[in-house]
Amino acid sequence: MRYLTTIVMIISCCFVAQAQDPHYSQYYNTAQHLSPAMTGVFNGKYRLGIAYRDQWSSLLNAVSFKTMLASFDIKYRMGKSDFFALGMNMLRDEVGEGRLNQTLGHLNASYMKQIAGSKYSKAKQYIVLGLQAGAGQNSLDYGKFWFGRQFNVAAQTIEDISSSGEPNALDPSLQSNIYMDLGLGLMWYALFDENNSVSFGFAMNHLNNPDISLTDSGDLLHRKLTVHGSAQLTLNSKWSLMPSTALFFQGPSFQANFGSYIRYTKNDRREIAVRLGFFDRIAKTIDGFHMDAIIATTMLEFGNFDLALSYDVTSSDLANANSRRGAVELTINYIAPMGERKMQIICPKF
Repeated sequence: MRYLTTIVMIISCCFVAQAQDPHYSQYYNTAQHLSPAMTGVFNGKYRLGIAYRDQWSSLLNAVSFKTMLASFDIKYRMGKSDFFALGMNMLRDEVGEGRLNQTLGHLNASYMKQIAGSKYSKAKQYIVLGLQAGAGQNSLDYGKFWFGRQFNVAAQTIEDISSSGEPNALDPSLQSNIYMDLGLGLMWYALFDENNSVSFGFAMNHLNNPDISLTDSGDLLHRKLTVHGSAQLTLNSKWSLMPSTALFFQGPSFQANFGSYIRYTKNDRREIAVRLGFFDRIAKTIDGFHMDAIIATTMLEFGNFDLALSYDVTSSDLANANSRRGAVELTINYIAPMGERKMQIICPKF
């Protein structure tokens, strides 16, 4: 019964994945994926980032849920204190035995407007508007599945050469049409000094409800509303707290992430800092709200690089089947320095 329950839960998750966006536990380390308004919000000239997530490998082995992301953004000064930023990100999500794939590419643009503070003041406030436009395609390898007609009861074997009798048996590779995908984001942040800040924002993805159907059945992707907030609060010259949260509303689905890093730095010229964080994730599924995972995260800030590793410890009913082994996630971001002093801007640390 344990394995039957596991199979049912995984199949349900596969169908949910078709209509729900992939997510990252390190949501602020995948900034443009979180919101187009996060484009250009970093301390530097340009940023390169990669992220990799592997979920449920303890249950599915080689066909676990894998999500890969690559991003780039760059910003330019506009006038005395405003900035314009451009970015792009590519996402690839692979799910389950049938390799349900989602490939998405987006171009992002943002405008950062200073609304309080002066050029020489450490205390500043900015409001950022971000726009997003891109395209995507979903696919499924139907040939990876086998059905009851292909099972030889006498020999207790699967006969792949036998016809499954399914409608798509003659054309096992299913693909959606290439669809357009639009989004926008808005955020506000306040800097009190270099190590104390607060931010709040929201994003709306899939504004045009793209048709992601694999069979021309009109399966529309739900709009997704993201609400996020963060802060950095100095405890002393070396230690600070960095709480944050992100809420995701998409159709009938809901997910909430919340927690905090504690950050330590020596404030020396090598610019090394270490973070340790714990976060909770609450999700709404077909059986209501429940605690989905506890996330342990560590991060190293070394010069221009930010390297972070996190692990999701399953706390839902699925823990009985996967021994609480949820997902591992790795992010690497490189931020190039401004070069020109007049181009420098202080942004929050996330």
